[in-house]
Amino acid sequence: MIMLLNEFHSVWFDNMSTGIMFLKGKWDEASKSATLTGQMVDPETKQLLDVREVFTMIDNDNHKMEMYFTKNGSEFKAMEILYKRK
Repeated sequence: MIMLLNEFHSVWFDNMSTGIMFLKGKWDEASKSATLTGQMVDPETKQLLDVREVFTMIDNDNHKMEMYFTKNGSEFKAMEILYKRK
């Protein structure tokens, strides 16, 4: 995730498809998180899928990334990754 023009940008490559997901969003100081939105091609249906990611800074050594997909009008959590500095 990088910051460009006061926005965070994220690029996701996955081995489930040949597509690339591009997301962008803003930092929310109150929740110590950035919410990014965008779209990707669903490898199953080959249709565009709405995606939302939330990066939360828990503390200086821990943060969390949650990825949500919207399919058939319903959003669901597809992934959660907890990062911990050693």
